[in-house]
Amino acid sequence: MSPNSIRGRASFSFKGEVYEPEAVIDLDACLGEQDAAPDFHRLLGRAAGIDPDSYLYEVFESHPITFSDAAGAAAPHCVDGGFDWKHFEQDRATSGTGRSRAVSPGRSSARVTGRRTRC
Repeated sequence: MSPNSIRGRASFSFKGEVYEPEAVIDLDACLGEQDAAPDFHRLLGRAAGIDPDSYLYEVFESHPITFSDAAGAAAPHCVDGGFDWKHFEQDRATSGTGRSRAVSPGRSSARVTGRRTRC
């Protein structure tokens, strides 16, 4: 994991198949607009190979993402499966940590491995 990273995971079913996209997200690579959290569904969907123009993606977006395994400045902001992006950004800005890279994927039911996705 990068210095500031977090694992995101969702679980849902579509047409009788269970999907569990999961990715380790390098938060240092997710420098979005001020006060705007990255689109974690987009990141997880891309890592799992889910087409953003599909019905599968629409179902995926309707389910929450659970966060865990936070590292670095992200750790105190990951509580009970939630992640406080705003306060993480404030801590990262004051700690002076740099940027690195992005996402390592995985999905069970049709396991996806070995791809990386940028924020």
